[in-house]
Amino acid sequence: MLPMPEWLLALIASSVVSGVGLTWKRITDANDRIDRLEVRLAEDYATKGDLDTAFDRVDKALCRFENKLDALVMSELRTFREGMINRVSGMEESLFGLRAEGSIVNQVGNARDIKHPYLNNFIFP
Repeated sequence: MLPMPEWLLALIASSVVSGVGLTWKRITDANDRIDRLEVRLAEDYATKGDLDTAFDRVDKALCRFENKLDALVMSELRTFREGMINRVSGMEESLFGLRAEGSIVNQVGNARDIKHPYLNNFIFP
């Protein structure tokens, strides 16, 4: 075996120790940066209370929208119903002038009393 100089052994040992030390420092620095990033990202998250408040506001707005839409539809149905009543009344008056007093038109008497499945179930609630 060849003799090994002590200075070479000291150089190799110090290189290994400094390499391990530098690697350890890089790992801890990376962990610190990741921890700081996690904390900064966690600050931007909404809390459960904030989300509940926001969803309550959205829910109330949707309820108001639904009520307005219902009122609009009911208004349109009332207008349609009145138009149908006027139309049926007009037909009744024109038929009334042509028929005798004992006719079906005279027995009905009012457009609301006419039995029609669509008119009675949908328009005359």
